[in-house]
Amino acid sequence: MGYNNTMFAFTDGPLWRHIRKIATHEIRSNQRLDLFQHIRRSEIEISIKKLHELWVVNGSEKVSVEMKNWFGELTSDTIFRMVLGKRFSPTVEGSRKDSSDEGEQFQQAMRDFLQLFVGFGQILFLHKEEDFMDVMLSTVQDVEELTGYDVGTITKATCLTLILGGAESTQVTLTWALCLLLNNENILKKAQVELDEQVGRERLVSESDVKNLLYLRAIVRETMRLYPAAPLVGLHEAMEDCNLAGYHIPAKTRLIVNLKKLQKDPLVWEVGPDEFRPERFLTTHKDFDVRGQNPR
Repeated sequence: MGYNNTMFAFTDGPLWRHIRKIATHEIRSNQRLDLFQHIRRSEIEISIKKLHELWVVNGSEKVSVEMKNWFGELTSDTIFRMVLGKRFSPTVEGSRKDSSDEGEQFQQAMRDFLQLFVGFGQILFLHKEEDFMDVMLSTVQDVEELTGYDVGTITKATCLTLILGGAESTQVTLTWALCLLLNNENILKKAQVELDEQVGRERLVSESDVKNLLYLRAIVRETMRLYPAAPLVGLHEAMEDCNLAGYHIPAKTRLIVNLKKLQKDPLVWEVGPDEFRPERFLTTHKDFDVRGQNPR
């Protein structure tokens, strides 16, 4: 399952540094984001089409949709296509239709997932569109020489890490965002007004619109502040003796950062640290660097 401990989320040393560098540069670079834009847009359109089909089947009446599952299919399909060039929703949809119990649904989904990865080696050569796996295969040669692990093992482990870490965390964040909006009608209405003014109702929102959707961006930031995708930041190991906030940290000490606690610290978030207030990112914290580079 962990490919001989080569999953970079759980390893350290040269392998971790090199794979993290590749993953960060190739996924977060503007060029790579632009390259994958058509995938994200395509999956959104497919998901919205499914909602419309449900509405038609129901006689154009109101339809009850489990949004957590809907977000799950959307994020899983998107991350699978970006990483492997392959969609995942057909088997997931089938598992949901066959079972109403959440535990059974999860187990069936994981069985389908693992069955896919039994033949993961074949996917290395069968995927059709350029994806992250192509990048891994073309750049991982130096890592193989440095770490002693073969290209196939490193590639499969890295892709598995990205899928496991990317799909569910995004699903949970989107679900929380929707929940917060539905429980704060005034904020929801402000977001709707902004969308009507900046985008209109004749087309879908595109990624190029995001820069103009200031209030929507504040909602996303506030959601992730209250409910971070990873409440505890992964292990960090001190490479040498150091001092942190007055504490002596010996070399080789491993630290875990309680991100959820920090993001509700009243010393930083003076007004309503436990409350959903997107406006804070337009006023008192508009210059707050959410990418983790802020000295505070």
